[in-house]
Amino acid sequence: MKRRTYVGIQLPDEAGEVVVLEIFGCHIQYTETAEVKKKMEGKLDDESKKNSDDEGYI
Repeated sequence: MKRRTYVGIQLPDEAGEVVVLEIFGCHIQYTETAEVKKKMEGKLDDESKKNSDDEGYI
């Protein structure tokens, strides 16, 4: 039986901060800029309207 590991990530509040995670030896890097943040907020707003009926999904 495989073990599943769920990881929650809280992204930085300040634009330009870098988050680096290491999961099973693989590096995952996320850099947030103000422009990306604005685009993502717009997309998340659109997605949340579409999926408002789905429980537990963003």
